[in-house]
Amino acid sequence: MEVIKLRQELVKNGQQDDFFDEISLDSSFSRIRLSQFYGIELDDFAHEVAILSLWLAEHQMNVEFKAEFGDCAPSLPLKASGGIFHGNALKLDWFAACPPLEKEEVYIIGNPPYIGSKNQSKEQKEDMKQCLKELTNTKALDYIACWFIKAAQVINSKSAFAFVTTNSVCQGTQVPLLWKIIFNYNVEIFFAYKDFKWRNNAKNNAGVTVSILGLRKESKTSVKKFIFENEIRREVTNINPYLIDSDNILIDKAVTSICDLPKMQVGNEPYDGGNLIFTDNEKQQFIVGSPTSEKYFKKLVGSNELLKGTYRWCLWIEDDELEEAKNIPEVNAVIDAVRISRESGGMNARSCAHRPHQFRWVNRSKTNQIVIPLVSSERRPYIPISFIDKETIITNLGQVIYDAPIYIFSIISSHIHMTWVRAITGRLESRIRYSSGISYNTFPVPNISSGKLAQLEIATLNIIEARESYSELNLGDMYDPKKMPDEVRKAHEENDKLVDSLYSSKGFSNDTERLECLFSQYEPPRLYRRVDCLSQAALSDSQRLS
Repeated sequence: MEVIKLRQELVKNGQQDDFFDEISLDSSFSRIRLSQFYGIELDDFAHEVAILSLWLAEHQMNVEFKAEFGDCAPSLPLKASGGIFHGNALKLDWFAACPPLEKEEVYIIGNPPYIGSKNQSKEQKEDMKQCLKELTNTKALDYIACWFIKAAQVINSKSAFAFVTTNSVCQGTQVPLLWKIIFNYNVEIFFAYKDFKWRNNAKNNAGVTVSILGLRKESKTSVKKFIFENEIRREVTNINPYLIDSDNILIDKAVTSICDLPKMQVGNEPYDGGNLIFTDNEKQQFIVGSPTSEKYFKKLVGSNELLKGTYRWCLWIEDDELEEAKNIPEVNAVIDAVRISRESGGMNARSCAHRPHQFRWVNRSKTNQIVIPLVSSERRPYIPISFIDKETIITNLGQVIYDAPIYIFSIISSHIHMTWVRAITGRLESRIRYSSGISYNTFPVPNISSGKLAQLEIATLNIIEARESYSELNLGDMYDPKKMPDEVRKAHEENDKLVDSLYSSKGFSNDTERLECLFSQYEPPRLYRRVDCLSQAALSDSQRLS
């Protein structure tokens, strides 16, 4: 309908557009015919509605045309309304549904299903297996990936396609999986509407964050490319899979930091059947019945507790304490319950059944630990990151840097790091899902002079000091954009300027410039080895936070 409206405007204004041939007003009002529309619809009722909708669209446009020009082609009798097929688009031959025309341009437009890899039905998983049968390592892809791949396979130099898609295909681990396949078909992105919330008319529809991507065969000529964001259109030289004006770099997860930053890892995973973890009331009741067990309890913090400023408790028994702990009947009963739970569990649970007094993973710090929640609201300007004392146990719902130097807090709490995270990290719904492999290990950090290093440490302490002035707020509230105290915000903004200066002496005017700088620094085959300029004074400062 929008195409037909555009045609009418051109006719009305006596203009000529590249998309259309000359127009004769004494002929039919448009050379766009219903027989030129093709489609595949899975649902039987929706299939019939699609056919009816084309007739209605033609009639509506004829009415508008008649109001402008006084005459139009009659809508009745009803004519052929295109090749609208009823079937599964992943099983049907698209060339059979829409025969390729050598001299005509073909545009494939769609709104495929948004179904993540973990939510696919048995039939949908089978669809993906059949569609991607010649490809490997595709189990983590969303269902919508099949439409991108199938369209990339069928288009030619006079064709293009555009899909409304969940933004997940441009984030996290899906990017290197999907786009490596697509680029093998010599396809490029020529326009992109970046993330926006989209709702339909369904009852109780919560909406989904989507992008609109247009793809075509790579062109040897200079053809314009555009990125649309916040109602602004920007012409660019290239659009990479992260929807950035940069080369087609595919960022896969890294085992260690590409810049030699300290190791980040997931916290401690219990696999305890719920037996080693206690609420505050449960802990107090346990101690009443077994006073000597109190020495084995430690505070336990995960993402939820970190953000809410709360904690739970866990029984934490070192190997050299085991015999003494087992002499306490109540503690010994807990250990037995963990062993039974693990022996009857899956492979991971059984692998640690021989040491039921401990979590499956056992990680401790000697001085301090920086903790990053695995999931954080996309509304927050920064992920609430915190230093935690060495005695607190961090669960596997938090990412941890054990015995971390102070300056690391400054870097990963910065706006430029958040910009990187928002661009390349996967999401849980729309929330940011932080991971060491993608978010942290891939982050480009330039060499840091000893002078800048000292400034980063001071910036870290300034943020922590500003937070302490608002101890009545938990981190979740403190980093809510509507509740964030001015003093905390100002401390972060000063830190942002400092970290930005590591990358550019002139600073950045927007996040697009930041990302383009980061992608240029990530570009292979450059090797990242940060100069080890952490001084003894810096180590001493790190120990002060323990």
